[in-house]
Amino acid sequence: WRIDIAPAEPAGRAHFLHVLAVQRGQEGQLPQCRIARAGGHVELHITAGTRRFAVWLPEEVQGPAYLEVAASDGTALVARRLLPAGVLPYAPESIGLLERWDRAYRGGQMPGWDVGRPDSILREVVQAKIITPCRTVELGCGTGTNAVYLAQQGFEVSAIDIAPTALALAEKKAAAAGVKVRWLLADVLAPPRLEPADFIFDRGCYHGVRQSNAAGYVAALRRLSRPGTRVLILAGNANEPRSGGPPRVTEEQLRKDFSADFEFQWLKTTRFDTRQQDQAGALAWAVLLRRK
Repeated sequence: WRIDIAPAEPAGRAHFLHVLAVQRGQEGQLPQCRIARAGGHVELHITAGTRRFAVWLPEEVQGPAYLEVAASDGTALVARRLLPAGVLPYAPESIGLLERWDRAYRGGQMPGWDVGRPDSILREVVQAKIITPCRTVELGCGTGTNAVYLAQQGFEVSAIDIAPTALALAEKKAAAAGVKVRWLLADVLAPPRLEPADFIFDRGCYHGVRQSNAAGYVAALRRLSRPGTRVLILAGNANEPRSGGPPRVTEEQLRKDFSADFEFQWLKTTRFDTRQQDQAGALAWAVLLRRK
């Protein structure tokens, strides 16, 4: 069976679904479908051959959607997982990108950039009330430590990452902390349509993305922001004398990338946090921008 589920343009907050089932040349044979509403989602349950599909679509257009697949006896084939938001083209290079980042979180392993506690620079700007609770987007949220921290401080957070395994871990963190975060599986260069954010946070995403598409990254920031939006970026610093570590950018590259659309409120040298709190990480830039 192949089942295509495509939302049409929403009228208000309603969803329109088109379901097509094809079985080796036999078209028009619809599977058994059941639609219900629960917990802020529209639930679509489909039984097709020996498989059962469950899709959860948000009643709010900008919310997350989920997919689950099981055999007819209830055996899980695909555990409940986020569906892509925004534009995530399934060309070979896009699948390779998803696979590359998701692999780092599989099998219980944790990548070096995931230090297990909220970023120290982020905590500084929040505690000093430089940034106060507002509508926020985090780019490259990983397992959600910073997004959960912001939600605990009263921020309304949407968090984007391309790694579904990381987002599954992030959902568990938010549930354990008793906070609500909108988790979105998406490419940061093609984010879903969201209401403009008042604050955007990026710890370690920009410095990787800019190597291939600096202009695309800035364009994504424009789509997610409005005049007055502030953006806090932590990026690898090209003045680091040691080898290895995260990608690095120069001050000149930072100013070239952002000066047309953003004012630099400050640009300072710092270091990335590490899992060992008493150990200094790689040299970094901490950049606070304001959308012109």
